[in-house]
Amino acid sequence: MKRLLLIMAFLMGTWLAGAQEQDTSGAVMGYIQDGDTIIFKNIKEIPVFPDREFKNNRQYRRYTRYIQKVKRYIRWLLKRGSC
Repeated sequence: MKRLLLIMAFLMGTWLAGAQEQDTSGAVMGYIQDGDTIIFKNIKEIPVFPDREFKNNRQYRRYTRYIQKVKRYIRWLLKRGSC
């Protein structure tokens, strides 16, 4: 009986995991040119920001230190499991 329950729990867990879900990021289209298949796929836009400009070296150092603290805090949160 325990073995049957264990097998059922395992099968239910693998069914709920959804590891083989379909990709819903966009339709894939393509065409054949000179024997090669060229595929088009919609991908998410990636924002690109220009470099920051600082008035003096002190502001640059403070900003760099701030970024280091934020990255350290995010690593701590991820390790703790809060995010």
